[in-house]
Amino acid sequence: IMDELKETDFMDLTWQESIGLLIDSQNEIIREINTINELNRLAINAANNNFLRTTK
Repeated sequence: IMDELKETDFMDLTWQESIGLLIDSQNEIIREINTINELNRLAINAANNNFLRTTK
């Protein structure tokens, strides 16, 4: 969607199309944030597991 946005002449869009693109781009950002959160969760779990293993 970001490449699509860069190539878009917003003056040619209706307000509905502009809002649709805005929602699409926000959804893509949310997906990226969810991926980052999942990676953080996995890293924290790994760190916790390593800590628990080394403190037995």
